[in-house]
Amino acid sequence: MTGYECYLFSSCRYRALLSKVFFVLVTSTVVPLLLLRRTFDIAPYPAIKSLESAAKARRNCCELAVQRTADLDKFKRIEFIHIPKTGGSSIEDLMKRAWNVSVGIKGIQYETVEVSAQAACPFWHRVPLHSVANSFTIVRDPFERLESEFKWGQHYHRLYRTFALNSKGFESWVNRVLQEVNKTQDFADCHLVPQWKYAQKADVIVPFNCLSQLQESIIQQGGLNWSKVIHSNKSIQSTENSSWTFELSKDVREAVTEYYSDDFLNLRKYFINSNEIC
Repeated sequence: MTGYECYLFSSCRYRALLSKVFFVLVTSTVVPLLLLRRTFDIAPYPAIKSLESAAKARRNCCELAVQRTADLDKFKRIEFIHIPKTGGSSIEDLMKRAWNVSVGIKGIQYETVEVSAQAACPFWHRVPLHSVANSFTIVRDPFERLESEFKWGQHYHRLYRTFALNSKGFESWVNRVLQEVNKTQDFADCHLVPQWKYAQKADVIVPFNCLSQLQESIIQQGGLNWSKVIHSNKSIQSTENSSWTFELSKDVREAVTEYYSDDFLNLRKYFINSNEIC
């Protein structure tokens, strides 16, 4: 073998040795680290990559929430925590008809927080004092809930009727009620109390956009006829499957988000426009 050939041979062996060492280092250190990172970095909710998968995620969320409600102990009293403007009136009626259980306006059996003496806050709208066993509640996107309250008040609240039923009137009304609730959250029959105050006391949380599935589940369990069941509150029929429609300026949206910060922090995954799965 010539000197030149020996040089080439040595170079090849050296390179082959380096390749083996590199391969061993990668497989024994880097790969395990990547696997370990993947183990701890799994997102709490799967990423939603399309509108179709988002819709599927919401369906799965509804199925899960409704099933959890159905799994509540029927041998014990089932409590419904009524958050104003989330479809609660229809659920109270159904529970009475299907399960013969009086909840909400028909009767609650849990303690509630005290409200100011001047507040016209009905007992079934008051926040539970403690966690409520064997209970469920319904939550709704705060902007949707505000718009539903505004539209409802056009028929039932003298103050609300002083504001035009359009985006400009809605924004003026939101500014007004934010001033009032920052003085006392008991304002407007407790209709504007942040939802997290109620929801954190419940065993099961159901998204508002799952209301129809929840109603159907209760009807089936009670052996009632779905086609003969009428919503107790007409506002549910008009807003159940629609998102909020009035526009708000950036400043007002930020003010609403700040007031309902606990709702967005703790309940965002239950809102219809969220990309998370509950």
